[in-house]
Amino acid sequence: MPKRNKLVLAGLISLVILGDLFVLKSPGQESEGKFYVVEMWDFYFDPPGLRLEPGDRVAWIMLQDTLADGHSASAYHPGNDKVLRVPEGAGNWSTPLIIENGVWGEYIFQAIGVHDYFCIPHETEGMVGRVIVTEASGPGADETNHGISAAGQSSIPTISEIMGPGGLIFNAQARINAVVFYVREQSRPEARSAISDLIEEVKAGKDQEKSLYEALLEVDMAQEFLAGLDELSAALSPGHPLSEIADLAEELKILLDEAYQQIVTSGSGT
Repeated sequence: MPKRNKLVLAGLISLVILGDLFVLKSPGQESEGKFYVVEMWDFYFDPPGLRLEPGDRVAWIMLQDTLADGHSASAYHPGNDKVLRVPEGAGNWSTPLIIENGVWGEYIFQAIGVHDYFCIPHETEGMVGRVIVTEASGPGADETNHGISAAGQSSIPTISEIMGPGGLIFNAQARINAVVFYVREQSRPEARSAISDLIEEVKAGKDQEKSLYEALLEVDMAQEFLAGLDELSAALSPGHPLSEIADLAEELKILLDEAYQQIVTSGSGT
């Protein structure tokens, strides 16, 4: 799991991919799938892995760039001068090189399989990520020493991690990121809807095998996590500053990190 840093607050420029191009976009425009947000820090993606379904969309937002050389989220694809590690039918995709904090870009995932991606300036520093859509298939399921830098091999989540409890943790962290993202965009109704959906889904996992609720229950952290979600939800009412909301979200992500470490130690995760 990545280290945690305090959020950097900044105005946003909204971007979305249409085909292979990013264009300006309204944050209220939705795809048919769920919305996840990955934060870009020096030099890692937070969270570094996701398990999605076709139609889910991911936004990458830059929150730290101390070297001022920018960040990107770019597919391992010959079009990006890399070995193919995305599904054959996915095509090439990449955000532009983002050079200002708070700027973001997004991509709607449709092709089933493993989608490995990297930051163009920082792949050799291990800034790589992985998305698995439905199943672990395609070129991205090959060993990571095929086309990924040594640093990237040591930092990219394993397939078994994403397909197991780690993927549940990563997805929840990205959904929490989305709540804060909407607040930054001055879209609190969308933020309240996002946190409400997450709370309902976590609760619905009670007594369901391989759910986030049951994974957290194994380490006696399910109720603590739900209480934290309720606290975050309450903070979305008028009058609560973005800084307070961001801090509560960060505490929840730290809680999930701690829960996953306990899950791994107990032998329930990989």
